[in-house]
Amino acid sequence: MTITGPELGQLSCRTDIIGQEQDALHPAHLARSVSRQIPHATLHYVASGLSSEDAYGESMQHTLSSILTS
Repeated sequence: MTITGPELGQLSCRTDIIGQEQDALHPAHLARSVSRQIPHATLHYVASGLSSEDAYGESMQHTLSSILTS
């Protein structure tokens, strides 16, 4: 299934997008691009797994906690 840019622009639900710098699977540039196409999307950045597993884990846990409790 593919969603086009115009279809993303029609989303009206809460949308949280997570991106990482220096990450091929969740690249920040792609996260920024998608978040600009979705009205009222919230963009979150987490520490890259390349920095350290601990930093990545703490950053992801903080980000997900923030998303799930807001």
